[in-house]
Amino acid sequence: MLILAHALAVTTITFVLLAAAGILFQGAATRFLPRYECGGGIEQARTDAQSVRGAVEMYLAQNPSAACPTVSQLVSERILSARTRTIDPWENAFEITCSGEDVQVVSAGPDGRMDTEDDVQ
Repeated sequence: MLILAHALAVTTITFVLLAAAGILFQGAATRFLPRYECGGGIEQARTDAQSVRGAVEMYLAQNPSAACPTVSQLVSERILSARTRTIDPWENAFEITCSGEDVQVVSAGPDGRMDTEDDVQ
């Protein structure tokens, strides 16, 4: 009887530890894995960058002598909706560059560093 009680206690403790580990892993996976998800994150970054680029082009058309705007300028002047995502899926700011009529809006991509292979335009 004592052996059975001991085995039951060990089994219960093992189950509790495995359940706790599963909960911790699920929380970590939910928090960190989407940042490195290539498909959805890349497509979302590309869509958001295109929205910001369109707003930059509209701003420059309305203000031909103005310098390249920042995202905060676009939002404050209501050219870019406050509901539009102004950061990429990895929580980094988009980089906006203007050269003549050429406008580029770039996400640093999953690694969070500019000028690497995973940058998204």
